[in-house]
Amino acid sequence: MTDNEFDRTARAWLEDGPNLMSDRALQFALDEIHATRQRRAFWPARGRSRTFTMIRLVAAAGAILLAVVGFGVLSSGGRPGPTPSPTASPMALTMDVVGPLRPGTYVTADPFLARVTFTVPAGWEGIMGGPYLVDLGKAAQPGAVSFQIFDTVYADPCDFSKGPLDPLPGPSVDDLATALAGLPRLDVSVPTDVTIDGYRGKQLTLTAPSDMTGCALSPDGNLLLWELPLGARVGMTSGEVDRVWILDVDGQRLVIDAPQEAGALDDASKVEVQAVLDSIRIAPAKRATASPS
Repeated sequence: MTDNEFDRTARAWLEDGPNLMSDRALQFALDEIHATRQRRAFWPARGRSRTFTMIRLVAAAGAILLAVVGFGVLSSGGRPGPTPSPTASPMALTMDVVGPLRPGTYVTADPFLARVTFTVPAGWEGIMGGPYLVDLGKAAQPGAVSFQIFDTVYADPCDFSKGPLDPLPGPSVDDLATALAGLPRLDVSVPTDVTIDGYRGKQLTLTAPSDMTGCALSPDGNLLLWELPLGARVGMTSGEVDRVWILDVDGQRLVIDAPQEAGALDDASKVEVQAVLDSIRIAPAKRATASPS
C-alpha cells in the first residue's frame, strides 16, 4: 500500500467511525505512522522500544480516551483485592490529545471493544489505537500496560519466516492461552485461572531468551509474538518478561499486557506499573463483528 493509499484508507475509516477529530490531530497521527514503523504504539519519540510495528494501524489516528470515575483490581497474580472509593469527578480527554495524561482515572471509550477503567499516576501517557489497542506507559520508559484484542499468534517467535499459526487459535480464552503457552524458544509459565473484576480468564508469563543467536528475527530485530487485526505486530526483546492476562468479557476476549524489558525499570517504576494494573476494572462494550483480513 502506498502512502497516499494509506492516507485515504485512514481518513475513510475515521470518517465512518463513531467520533470526530481535528485535521491537526489526524495529520499528526498519519505523519507518525509514516515516519515511525517500529516505535511502540505510534508514540512520539520518547525512548520506548517495545515493538508495535506499524503496518496498517489505521486506528493510530483515532480516539484516545474519555475519563470517568471508578477503580478496580488486578494484582500481580490476578487475584481481586479491595476496591478504593471513586473519585469526586471524572476528567475528560479529547481525541486531539496524544501523549501526556493528567493523573487520575480514565475509561476506554469507543471505538475500543471493551470498557476498561484504570488510574494513572503523574508522568504517564496514553493513547487509543482504535478498536483493538489502548497503550499506556510512563514517559521515556519502555515498561507499559496495554489492553489488546487479537487472534493472530506467530508460530515461532525465533523464526519470522514461519509466519502466523495455521490454523489460528480458536475464539476462547483457553484457545489463546494454549497457543501462547506453546510458543517455542520462550520460557512460558503454565496458564493459571484468574478472576478480574468478576471476569474469568487465564494468566501466564512469557520470558524471552537472553541470547537470540541463531534466531531468524523479524525485520525489526525482535521476537514476534502476535499481530493485531489492523496490522500492528507485538514483539519482545532479549531477556524481556511479559505478563499477560486473557479475559472473557461477555464473549469478547480481552488481553491485558504488561511487558518489562530487561533492566529497563527501576523499583519505583515497577511499583507504578503494578499500581495501574491493580486499579483496573472492566465492563463489556460491544463485540467485534469480524477481523480485517
